[in-house]
Amino acid sequence: MYSRAFDIHTNSAQSHTPSSVLIFAEFDEHLVWVRHPKRGWEVPGGKIEPGESPEQAVEREVYEEAGLRLSQLQWIAEYAYWDDNGLKRFKWVYFGQVAEASSRPRDSEIVDVRVFRPHVLPAQARLRQDVSFIMKDDVYELLWPVVQRCMTPPLTS
Repeated sequence: MYSRAFDIHTNSAQSHTPSSVLIFAEFDEHLVWVRHPKRGWEVPGGKIEPGESPEQAVEREVYEEAGLRLSQLQWIAEYAYWDDNGLKRFKWVYFGQVAEASSRPRDSEIVDVRVFRPHVLPAQARLRQDVSFIMKDDVYELLWPVVQRCMTPPLTS
């Protein structure tokens, strides 16, 4: 079961403890996407492990899923969602520049990593059958302008 995101904030402080992270990683002026074998194309992300800070989770997830190390990491948003047990959870969203790329770990659940040229825009992501439901909710659409401003150089629509 999947619950749609709600209560998305981009300019408030990090006011809730997150249980997971989502990462928009920029490489060569484009976003890095990963292909999950069941869900399809999405940006890296995942659960925060016990004892791990959100930033440590970003570092681990982006490496496990894409073989990347990031620099200039910045928090850009938080949003709420209902988990499979009906509990309200929060996800923090980050943006970072790819500083180093290597092979994914052998046990990575991800089957491919790609930079799409041109960008997969939110409206296109909603229509593509090979894109994960994670990228089809309101988060990507609402955060796209924020992501564009973070990119080098900032993108214009």
